[in-house]
Amino acid sequence: MPIFSIIVPVYNVEKYVAQCIESILNQAFSDYEILVVDDCGNDDSMKIVKKYAKKDSRIKIFKHTKNRGLAAARNTALKNAQGKYIVCLDSDDWMDKHCLNILYNEFKQQKTTSIWFNAQKYYEETKTFEKKPMYNNETGLKILEPENIASFSDFSWIKAYTRDSIQQYNLNWPVGLTFEDGEFFFKYFTLHPKTYFINDCLIYYRYREGSIVREADSGNVQMEHLYKTITDLRQFWIKNGVYEKYKITILKLIQNRIRMMKNLKYTQENIKLSLDFLRELKYPEDFDNQRNV
Repeated sequence: MPIFSIIVPVYNVEKYVAQCIESILNQAFSDYEILVVDDCGNDDSMKIVKKYAKKDSRIKIFKHTKNRGLAAARNTALKNAQGKYIVCLDSDDWMDKHCLNILYNEFKQQKTTSIWFNAQKYYEETKTFEKKPMYNNETGLKILEPENIASFSDFSWIKAYTRDSIQQYNLNWPVGLTFEDGEFFFKYFTLHPKTYFINDCLIYYRYREGSIVREADSGNVQMEHLYKTITDLRQFWIKNGVYEKYKITILKLIQNRIRMMKNLKYTQENIKLSLDFLRELKYPEDFDNQRNV
């Protein structure tokens, strides 16, 4: 059984996928499998991947019969993963050479189910790196509470998980949402709130046309997807008997998403829009104490 399972969905990334795969093959730590999921693109991405797979048996390829999106590709890989630890790497990004080595040592030392790490943003258009890391992480053990969890980044590609902690509750990434990481993030860290932060930049994130972060920065978020995420999370928290604790999380999450969609700061206008949003969801009674804001 390999130590790491690295999940790499592939869809129309022929310009970038070689760098992604090579960054894994060049790791200082060698005990891993690469689970590549062919999500039915129309370029030569998979021809490139297959050339590497012929030379290295650690690369395992799974093919969808039609394009199903990033979340479905990750779920296919997760279902077939054999490693003790799960790492998600988007196929237009790449790893630092010491990524897996650092993560392995941290997992051994910290005895946690998840490790958070940092990333360096690379601007594709100008071929330059952002000087600062993408996130202002404070290193050490953290407990993600309902009051603060919505303030953290939900992206899966800056976290590593034990496979058992995901499969213990049959978690997966929700298919068909703008931000598939969000729902997975909140469910996982409701069930496993203790995590460990390191500030090492282990991933290089390619900021380019069509990238998830760029879409978020432009405010291109579909409102109906936010409705779906909020509704699913509410049902999940009710089922697990913790909804009273996590009601505040819903409000903070909505405020955060509205800030992104409307380019607002956390102002009275933002709060009002958040409460209007909740009323449309047909459960305003949960937030009676906020009505006079």
